[in-house]
Amino acid sequence: MKDKTILEKIGISDEVVKKWKKEGLKITYPIKQNLNWFKSADGEVFWENADKFVPLLTKKETKLYIKSPKRFREDFLKNLRFYRKFCNFVDKTQKRTEKLKAEEKVTALLSLIYLFQRAMDYHYYHWDRYIVYEEYPQTPVGYWWQKIKDLYTKVTKKKVLKQNPPEDFLRILVLDKEILEKFRKHLSKNNFLQLQKTLKAIKIFQDAQQKEAEIITRGMVNANIFVNTGFPMLDKFWKELKKHPELVKKGDLPKIKKIKKLHPIITARRLLLIPTLKCFDEEIFFQFKKEIQRWL
Repeated sequence: MKDKTILEKIGISDEVVKKWKKEGLKITYPIKQNLNWFKSADGEVFWENADKFVPLLTKKETKLYIKSPKRFREDFLKNLRFYRKFCNFVDKTQKRTEKLKAEEKVTALLSLIYLFQRAMDYHYYHWDRYIVYEEYPQTPVGYWWQKIKDLYTKVTKKKVLKQNPPEDFLRILVLDKEILEKFRKHLSKNNFLQLQKTLKAIKIFQDAQQKEAEIITRGMVNANIFVNTGFPMLDKFWKELKKHPELVKKGDLPKIKKIKKLHPIITARRLLLIPTLKCFDEEIFFQFKKEIQRWL
């Protein structure tokens, strides 16, 4: 009989893992930073946790989503609902770690944080991040934003700056009839049809973003599924490590303490990178890898 992995000890059998994988859960190991990444306007927290590590769209996906924004919305929301379901599973599982001894508890929480973050990468960030990459024309959203900017400039001879977009440009986005009529008169029939098509595409991406907010905050006040699932695990992890600093290799304890001082969202990512994982006791790292291997 094989030795149980850390999550098997609290009831997460191979059958449970196989069920999630059969439903489409994608987990990879290790986490690697993208060599080339899109820098969103969301700031350092998202650069360090998301933009640098998001699984990039393939050429095939990019081509498909440019052609069909509806397919982008469909795939995004389907994966987001699936991820919310997985978050509920992770949250219930982390509550079972109370019965474990210190070393096992830290290992179990580290494994769950990894599964939570990596599933977020593949089932949420893979689409969510691209909605804010409107400044990159090679992305599906950026392609359509560039189209409307070009058409706007064609009529007005003015460029659109993200920091301070012209009022009439904003009026186009809300389908203001007066401004649309003005553009209709200044554009060829084909270009005006292109403008209508572009506005429709952008509306689909905006609709996806709105539905995203509804899904991740459903049933919660001033919170979302990510905060309610991830932060309690991190908090429990740090409390256990504070009581048992010997679970970190002596010379590496300052590195771990430095990571703890970062924003919690950045902390979650830094904890899961190979250099940090190797700071923990060798048995913890070994058992962590053994658990994650089941989910690949």
